[in-house]
Amino acid sequence: MKAPAQPIDPLDAPFVLPATSNPWMEPLLAALPHLWVALSIAIDKIYASNAPSSLLLDLGTISLIVFLIACLGVVYYAWRHAWPLWTASWLGYAVWILVILSGLLAYRLGNDNWIINIFLIFGALGGIALAYLLIFRSSRTHALLLALFLMPVATQLGLEAIPTNLEAFLGLLFGLLAAGVAALVVHSESWRTGVVFAIAANLISGLALTYVCFYQAEIPNFYGDSFMEAAGAFLVYAGLTVLLYLGPLLFWAIWRRPTSATSRLSQESDR
Repeated sequence: MKAPAQPIDPLDAPFVLPATSNPWMEPLLAALPHLWVALSIAIDKIYASNAPSSLLLDLGTISLIVFLIACLGVVYYAWRHAWPLWTASWLGYAVWILVILSGLLAYRLGNDNWIINIFLIFGALGGIALAYLLIFRSSRTHALLLALFLMPVATQLGLEAIPTNLEAFLGLLFGLLAAGVAALVVHSESWRTGVVFAIAANLISGLALTYVCFYQAEIPNFYGDSFMEAAGAFLVYAGLTVLLYLGPLLFWAIWRRPTSATSRLSQESDR
C-alpha cells in the first residue's frame, strides 16, 4: 500500500512528496550535506595550520571526496524515487562537481584557448542559473534547498588572507545555518517560512563574513580600510541574497504577465 501524499504548496504540485514514517529523518537528511561539508572544511583548516605533517591534514580532503561520491549516489536515488524534497539539499553540491569538472576541462585545454575556457565557465554558470529558474518554477521548496549551497555555504570559498582558525569558524557557522534552514524547510514544507529563515541566516553570515574580512584579515586593508567599505560589502551580500532567493519569484511573475496578456488577446480574436 502506498503512503498518502503529504500536503504541499500548490506551486510545488509537480513534486508529490511521499509521507515518511519518521518525520525527523528527512529533515536530518536535508541538513546532513551542510553539516558534512562544514566539519570537513573545519578539520582541513584547523589541521592545515596546527599539524602540517599529520595524517589528519588529509582527513578533510578525504571526507570531501567521499562526500562528493555520496552526492552522486543521492542524485541517482532522487532520480529513481521522484526527487524527494530532502534530496534537493544535495543537488547543489552535485552541481558543484559539474562546475569543478568544467574548470578542470578549461585548465586541460590550456591558457591559449581562453575563448573556449570562458565559454565553458560562463556556460556552466548560465546553465546553473537556468536550471535554478526552472526548478523554482516547478517547486519553490526544492529550489530553496538547492540555493542554500550557493549562499551561505559557497560564499566562504576562495577567501584569502584570512586566519585558518577563522576560516574554520566561518565554515562551521555557515554549515550550521544552512543545515538548520534545510531541516526547517523539509519539516515545515513551507517555502514562505523557509525563505524568511534563509534570508535571515544569510544576513547573519554576511555580517560574520564582512567582519572577518575587513577586521581580522592577516594582511591589513586587504579587503578595505573603512567602515563605509565594510558596510558597502555587506549591502552587496544582502542584495545578492535577496536576488538569489526572491529574484526567481519576481522573474516568473513578470514572465507570466505578457503570457497572460497574449492568451487573452488570442481568446478575444477567436471570438
